[in-house]
Amino acid sequence: MKRKFQPIIRARKLQSGAALIVSLVILGVITLIGVSNMETTNMQMKMVSHDRDRSDAFALADAALTEVEYLLSKKLEIRRENLEDDCDPATTFCFTDNCTGGKDYPGFCFDGSWPFSKTEYECSVGKTAAAGGERVKFWSDETLDVWDTAGRHGVVTVSDDNIEVKYIVEFLCFVDPSPSDNDIFGIASGQNPDGGQPLFRITAFTAGGKRVAPVALQSTYVVNCVDC
Repeated sequence: MKRKFQPIIRARKLQSGAALIVSLVILGVITLIGVSNMETTNMQMKMVSHDRDRSDAFALADAALTEVEYLLSKKLEIRRENLEDDCDPATTFCFTDNCTGGKDYPGFCFDGSWPFSKTEYECSVGKTAAAGGERVKFWSDETLDVWDTAGRHGVVTVSDDNIEVKYIVEFLCFVDPSPSDNDIFGIASGQNPDGGQPLFRITAFTAGGKRVAPVALQSTYVVNCVDC
């Protein structure tokens, strides 16, 4: 009588098929883990790149603020005529309500009023607000759109890569050089109401682009006026 071995062969075939399925499942799991790790790594790289770009943008904007402060204090001679309401943009740089009055220096803004006949103490900011509207935020006003409108912002070049940073300068009237809570500008004690110093707010804006995230920085800066 001959022996038959078919059941043993069939069992071996079944075992081979199960091993293949298990191997495929394990391979699929490993693939999913690998893809997930790649996505996590890419996300982390993007976050690091974004942080670096933002840090670079802050540095550029800060450098631009320094450049504009130097412009106001050293390169320009700011006089009374530059700040008054009747300043003539055809002959000099002016601070205007649409930021276009700066001859050779666009981006000089003023939401206020300082008539020729008034003292520094009587200079006022917020002309639009006084008329029932809201005080103009030049850096974010959608109607003025200073950052995307030529002639309503200035540009300085900073860093070794010669990156251009946009800026605007707002005139904020005058501050008392030695203020007192009870005697601003020394009015009560009979001192000169024209003894103040002009105050400016500078906004620097990096528009974004390759390796630069959009960032805006501001500073306030007091400048000596030649004949105020």
